[in-house]
Amino acid sequence: MDQLPRDVLTRIFSNFTYADQTATLSLVCKVFSEVIRAMKPHFFDSIPSEVLLRVFDNFDLRERASLARVDRRFRDLIVEKSSGVAEVNVLNIFEEHIWLNSVRRNSSRQKVITVENPDELINILRYIKNVSAAKVWYESSEFGQRAIDQLADSKMKMSCVDVYPYAPEQILDYLDRKLPELGALTMRPHGQNVWNGVRMTQMPAFNGLRTLIMDNFDIGGETQIEFPPNVTTFEFSNRGTHHDPPQWVTVAEKLYQMPLIEFLGFSHARFNTIDDLARFLRLISREKLEHLRFLALKFCKFPSLRPIVDGGEPERMGWRQRMEERERERERAEREQAEEIVAAVLKDHEGIRPLEELEGISLSLQWLKLELCDGRLSEVMHVFTNVCCTLQMALLSMINDLEALRDLNTVAPLLERLNIWTHLSFLTKAPINYPKPTSFFKRILPSPALFSIVTKIEASFADDPAFFDNYLMAGTWPRVHELKLINCDEASNEFLMHMNTHSLLLRKMILIRCRRITEQAMIPFVEQLHLKSRDIMVTWKADKLHLRPTSLYLALCATRAELMRTKRMRLRTKKFSESDGIEVWIQDKATGRKVTFRDFDDNDSGRIVSINVRTPFSIRRMEEEALEKEKEREARIKELEREMPPQNPPDPVPTTSTVADPPPAAEAEVDEQPEEEEKRPEQDNMEA
Repeated sequence: MDQLPRDVLTRIFSNFTYADQTATLSLVCKVFSEVIRAMKPHFFDSIPSEVLLRVFDNFDLRERASLARVDRRFRDLIVEKSSGVAEVNVLNIFEEHIWLNSVRRNSSRQKVITVENPDELINILRYIKNVSAAKVWYESSEFGQRAIDQLADSKMKMSCVDVYPYAPEQILDYLDRKLPELGALTMRPHGQNVWNGVRMTQMPAFNGLRTLIMDNFDIGGETQIEFPPNVTTFEFSNRGTHHDPPQWVTVAEKLYQMPLIEFLGFSHARFNTIDDLARFLRLISREKLEHLRFLALKFCKFPSLRPIVDGGEPERMGWRQRMEERERERERAEREQAEEIVAAVLKDHEGIRPLEELEGISLSLQWLKLELCDGRLSEVMHVFTNVCCTLQMALLSMINDLEALRDLNTVAPLLERLNIWTHLSFLTKAPINYPKPTSFFKRILPSPALFSIVTKIEASFADDPAFFDNYLMAGTWPRVHELKLINCDEASNEFLMHMNTHSLLLRKMILIRCRRITEQAMIPFVEQLHLKSRDIMVTWKADKLHLRPTSLYLALCATRAELMRTKRMRLRTKKFSESDGIEVWIQDKATGRKVTFRDFDDNDSGRIVSINVRTPFSIRRMEEEALEKEKEREARIKELEREMPPQNPPDPVPTTSTVADPPPAAEAEVDEQPEEEEKRPEQDNMEA
């Protein structure tokens, strides 16, 4: 090789494009090293680094990994100086058997990067600089710790870490040691532990933690668990009903350890009696949690307060008596519906006086959220308005049925009198009997007080046209500033025109899979743009049949040319990491007000990166599961064979003792057998 001319060596070495290959050749001998150093620079060497960084920002994770192997300059720019893969919302790190056996079935469109061992994670994580949430899906604690090691070594900025164990293996202590400055933590067991829960014995310090979300972790009263003291947002959920005392009692008694809480959320809490509810309110009172401003209760059950009829003492009812009372309420509602005498506002002699158990309780709440809770809304709001004089906003989510609407009409005058703004969210449950019964929305109207206090309306899966055309269009909603409709096939153009005319404060509207809404409902938003007091953002998701913003743009150009002379209109296309988007921007020349129609939201701009890691534990687990499935398959086959009748019944027993000669058919069959064998090669050729 030393006798080869240097120009020939230069031509040979120019074919090696990767930096590791040229570096290896430079170590062979001194001549090779001198030739490589004297080689002319590549074409990209003349391009400034700033231009290359702008180019690299358009590549995804796999493309960046390939570019980093070109030479040392590309690697330094991509790994060290680049801002990393942009807009990464979620980073999933799966143990292989968890991805293959469970998660993949629910997310078939998700792209996954497979690595052979946990040590190779760092080769992928170094291309990601910022991520909103890093989720670790593990069953063995060894893999969970290895994944946390790689996250800590990558120096990646993470807003939140989610721990999803598939076994009662806890890695919180290790997480606290490796990421002491972690700001948010979500703990949610998966697999069979979703319903059984995971026993929690200790809680690390987590001095930097500000947000803590715990779902289905059992905290016993005898365990000396201390929550992080600097938490400002805390959510707890436990679906178990076998605990004594209930989990919400154990957790609420430890809330004083987090005195800075501003947001508090509880799910699946059962307040069986008024004493339980009073106990809960005392534990979150102003004396215990003086910074508490937002309380969210989801799927909680409240006790029933016996109405006072004759001035007697209120009778406390348990769950059995309460269910009987609710059954009577349903029967009365059905009877009134059949007789068409449903009142717009419920006016009964029922009243609730201040309860003795709530005396001396004071809350510092400003926002209260009740999401699909079991209990009479009027009674629950009566309790909270008595103990909280600073309440400003009530977020009410309810099932869209007759009983809930009657209860909403009952509580609306109370909210209006106390100047409490309200967000309404309606969820429609599927009808049990088909065809659909007569709609009760034609005979019940909202309370007049609702029109003056509601500021946001949400509806999901509303399949009754009377809900929009009769109930929501029964009056004006002058204070509504946001409207959100999801899977509402019966939402009509007339309803949106009604909201556009009478809701002048409307500034945000979200429409997802609402098939009856067309471009004719959006044109009035453009025509009356000069009357609006603020800009409007309309998120109109496209479906497989219609390109909504594009069709609106074409309709305005074709049929409203005279109108568009007073407006400025632009059509913009957005290119995201996982999808594309279209945005139509219209501005009034006189007032400067703008309305924007788009078929994407903020979540569509982000990307999800999923990494599937192969470990010895996952290989062993998949082999065990495959063996169990094979055993179950063999057992089913044997069971089916026992249940099935025999396909070939035995020949009948001859009546005579003498054996007869074989029939002629048998001889013919024997004679034809050689011919069949002769034809068999021809048949094989046809099949081939």
